[in-house]
Amino acid sequence: MAKGKKDDTKEGKEKKDGGTLTNEDDEVSITDHVRAEDYYHGLMPKVDIEPLLKKDGDFLLRKTDNKGQIVLAVSAFHNGRVCHFMVNQDTDNTFYIEEHHEKTVTDLIAWHIKTKTALSSETGAKIKTPIERPNWLLNHDSLKLKKKLGEGAFGEVYFSEFNGPTGKTVVAVKTMRDEASREARLKFMKEARLMRKFTHKHVVKIYGVAVHENPLLIIMEFCPGGSLLAYLRKNKEKLSNGTRLRFATEASDGLWYLERQKVRNFHSFYFNLI
Repeated sequence: MAKGKKDDTKEGKEKKDGGTLTNEDDEVSITDHVRAEDYYHGLMPKVDIEPLLKKDGDFLLRKTDNKGQIVLAVSAFHNGRVCHFMVNQDTDNTFYIEEHHEKTVTDLIAWHIKTKTALSSETGAKIKTPIERPNWLLNHDSLKLKKKLGEGAFGEVYFSEFNGPTGKTVVAVKTMRDEASREARLKFMKEARLMRKFTHKHVVKIYGVAVHENPLLIIMEFCPGGSLLAYLRKNKEKLSNGTRLRFATEASDGLWYLERQKVRNFHSFYFNLI
């Protein structure tokens, strides 16, 4: 947990250079009782959480990168914009944002809500309405990694079991390496953010992300036939012209859909062809 002044309210001062997310950082910057709070959104970038905050007093708690250290921050809507305030920890292990100290982060947030005390005297921003995690923010304990399927751009991909609201289903889980830089984490989350918008029978569906702890995960539809490239390499001598034509047609259909969504970098996406 950072020991210093509040985060800048205009830009949040989120680090632009590379940094690493280590287990030590995670243990210091977050505790189990915070993970259980509905308003805790995990390691989420500003671009993903700011649209959730719409009215004065709306707020949530998240993790962010500050000068290479993973810290907690309160993001709150105030006077027409979203402000970001770093949660600090004093030498006596109490938590504070500006002046008032509490033994836990949840107690600190509860005190600010109850007393209607601003998070900072400079902005006057107050918190009132906690914003719950959206349904695409999933818990790590809802997933059971079964078998490694391969390597992705950010980490390993696993065949997994997902225990969701409608029961158990099999999924593919894409992991983010623990030592990944902040830039890599942002690219990882950007991919998830883009994929969440798409619904097409020939583009793999994303169920959500798990970002409460390491490793960061993207949970996707599982395609039992594997990737098209691997399938073609393995079965190229066995494929009929009709099957080849179907693959080409379905791939074109998925690409046309992405083009209509104004997506230009198609290499990051998976196509449900087989």
